[in-house]
Amino acid sequence: MTYKHLNYLKRCQILALWKAGFNQTQIANEIKVHKSTISREFKRNLTFVRTKLGYWCYKPDYAQSYANDRGLVTYRDEMGRSSPNFFHLQC
Repeated sequence: MTYKHLNYLKRCQILALWKAGFNQTQIANEIKVHKSTISREFKRNLTFVRTKLGYWCYKPDYAQSYANDRGLVTYRDEMGRSSPNFFHLQC
């Protein structure tokens, strides 16, 4: 099984289909991903819009930014310094 990340274009398609009245399963079938991918996407990337009444919405540009931020995890080596390498070999 291969795993592929959603890109910005797919996120824009999700928004367009959602606004057109598609449900999560229909969106998943349309963009050829599993329905749980769409569920996770909404769960992770809904944004609260602060207005007098306030509401939750899905914004592809925010979602892409959040996804990019989650991918930039830094790992610390034994000395506490930030290290871009995940594995450290001890010789």
